[in-house]
Amino acid sequence: MEQLENVPFKWEDTKKVTLNAREMLGPLQSMQQEKVKEETEDFRHAHPPRANHPNPSPSPSPNPNPNPSPSHSPNPSPDPGH
Repeated sequence: MEQLENVPFKWEDTKKVTLNAREMLGPLQSMQQEKVKEETEDFRHAHPPRANHPNPSPSPSPNPNPNPSPSHSPNPSPDPGH
């Protein structure tokens, strides 16, 4: 019975620990966030995108023949009947 009476107090203690941790970690998170922003900007200045390629990620090369017919495959197998 005593444990049930103490549950609200333990819950309050748990919430206090969580809030204290957030207060302690908040400035560290902000500092790290600023570092990441600065590093991102430094990288962008050091590696500007190419003028003729606005999208920095490579795109797959188009397939010149997306639906080849079986008789016109690029590497035909030898005909066993010949």
